[in-house]
Amino acid sequence: RFVWVVLISVVFLLGIVWMDKIEEESTMQVLNDFTAYHDGVADPEILAMSESEYLEVLNNRLDTTNSISLSVVMGLFVISIGGFLSNYFSMKKYENTLKIYVEQKTQHIVELQQNFVVSMLTMVESRDNSTGGHIKRTSDVVRILVEEMMREGSFGIDDDFCSCVTTAAPMHDIGKIAVDDAILRKPGRFTPEEYEIMKTHSAEGARILAQIVENVDNEQFNQIAINMAHYHHERYDGKG
Repeated sequence: RFVWVVLISVVFLLGIVWMDKIEEESTMQVLNDFTAYHDGVADPEILAMSESEYLEVLNNRLDTTNSISLSVVMGLFVISIGGFLSNYFSMKKYENTLKIYVEQKTQHIVELQQNFVVSMLTMVESRDNSTGGHIKRTSDVVRILVEEMMREGSFGIDDDFCSCVTTAAPMHDIGKIAVDDAILRKPGRFTPEEYEIMKTHSAEGARILAQIVENVDNEQFNQIAINMAHYHHERYDGKG
């Protein structure tokens, strides 16, 4: 029985190491491919895509890798639990250990996706002449605001809500990916036509974020992130 326990543990830990390596390599490859696309050195069929189309391709690739990694870990989880059915108390202890591992890895995947999004937003920000440091300033202001709201204690919000808002804040301008450089980098005022195009970035951001967070198992965060992208230019009183 001890040999069986050791064998299952070794197999599972190797799976965790393999999962970390696959996730890291996949994320780095996606970032490199996205950089190559912006630098114009990607394959012609890739360069023929719009930014939003290529973003969907990259996100699908990340989602596929994450799903495979989680499937492997969960498969090892099931195998390990089966090995401990002969001893109930040992099984429960090992199940709890595996649950912690899976939760950590799931959180790690979410953080990788968030880092990927923030990296893309940094690229978008580098294209926009008018918003240098905007992502960081917005994140800092939102963090300070929700901390004050929590201290006030009269808004009926909890730690999870505040965490979701703070995490989603840097993503609010992701729709600018779909705005043409000629408009995004234009000095001075927009023409009425350019202004109308610029205003589409909020709805486009909501659409893009809905695809990015589709497989994130946190409905509250998903809705907050999408709403923040979609409505961050709305008046507080809802009048436009």
